[in-house]
Amino acid sequence: MPDPHTLPCGTWPSPLTAERAAAGAVSLAFAGAAGDTLYWIEGRPAERGRSVLMARAPDGRVAEVLDAGANVRSRVHEYGGTPWAVVGDRLMVSQFDDQRLVLRGADGSATALTPPGCRYADGQGTPDGRTLVCVREDHRGGGEPVNAVVAIGLDAPGETVLYDASDFVAWPRTSPDGRRLALVAWDHPAMPWDGTRLVVVELNDGAPGAVHTVAGAPGESVLEPQWDADGSLYFLSDRTGFTWLRYLFILVPTALMVWFGYSANPETRRLGAIFFFFIGALIFWALFEQAGTSLNLFADRFTATHIAGLEVPSSWYQSANPIFVMLLAPLFALLWTRLGRRQPSSPLKFTLGLFFLATSFALMIPAAKLAAHGRVSPLWLLGLYFLSTVGEMCLSPVGLSTFTKLSPRHLVGAMMGIWFLGAAFGNKFAGVLAASFGEGEEGRLDLAWAVGR
Repeated sequence: MPDPHTLPCGTWPSPLTAERAAAGAVSLAFAGAAGDTLYWIEGRPAERGRSVLMARAPDGRVAEVLDAGANVRSRVHEYGGTPWAVVGDRLMVSQFDDQRLVLRGADGSATALTPPGCRYADGQGTPDGRTLVCVREDHRGGGEPVNAVVAIGLDAPGETVLYDASDFVAWPRTSPDGRRLALVAWDHPAMPWDGTRLVVVELNDGAPGAVHTVAGAPGESVLEPQWDADGSLYFLSDRTGFTWLRYLFILVPTALMVWFGYSANPETRRLGAIFFFFIGALIFWALFEQAGTSLNLFADRFTATHIAGLEVPSSWYQSANPIFVMLLAPLFALLWTRLGRRQPSSPLKFTLGLFFLATSFALMIPAAKLAAHGRVSPLWLLGLYFLSTVGEMCLSPVGLSTFTKLSPRHLVGAMMGIWFLGAAFGNKFAGVLAASFGEGEEGRLDLAWAVGR
């Protein structure tokens, strides 16, 4: 037996690499039928994440549709969308490398339909089989990309904008008679699960006409519109909303505080501590995730975009947190290692995380007041991102371990899920909070949350 030797935590050699662990995690997405053939996208980690268009023929045969090496994936909204569509006997796919739409004929020919600089997704053919209606995200103009629903001719390539009156669009669907177009639209700072609108555009010989909002409102999310053969329009909605959660988050914490406070059982008291950590994690992530919503709007509308002659797009500020994480993570690892047993306890680290996050938003109070008179220095946002990242370094690494340490042995797995549930609820309420920010009377972003008016 070889002599044992000591290695620092995290450096133990293992034959199980991350690549080997992920290789078998094949994902399936964007399934749909065209005639008697079923199509879907298969994500293959073993092939460097290549997205493969697969098909199951009527006789049961399953095979790749395109040549080996083809990567079919759209980056619309960054999350992506359906990257393929079948119109008649022709197939349209979004190439991942340049995001252009390519038309593949029944004879195997391939023709690029769209120009570079744009991304396309969620395509559907019109009833006459001559046009593809899809989402286009135009990156050619610099700054924030422009979203629109466009019609692309398959026989005479060219694009006609059918709708571009919102920040984001998705799920364009033409009616069976080709006279109406349904789509889902929403605007900054709402996320699609916070509030969307179901829009119907009248089409006159393929040209856009009157526009009607038929469903959706602030606080209601509608999605996936579908036309029936008789012209009826169906869609999904959370119209009943999460109103019951408002009462749940008042009554349940009150009841639990009473129960935990008067309980003599040690395990019950530890569960009570987990509950309060859960609420703290929910609040932390609800505020931390403003980086991609309300703070991104502040960067775009109220932060200087030219620094020392260099144009700094608002999207660049989304890199601040990852950069600070890379810079601070080694320093925090060294700090906790040096302190050893003298380092702060997990509850204190949790508290420090919330403190630094609160301090980062307090920093924005003067920034918001200055923004009423013009664009402000980017140092305000960078200071916020720095302090919130310090908070993340304190809270995030100890959250899961704190839950598992406090949990009764038979509930460890469930309590790990509760930690991640706190993060999920935090993201949900981050969207709800961001959706409450609107345009003030002076045309500026309503920053009541920051200036306290």
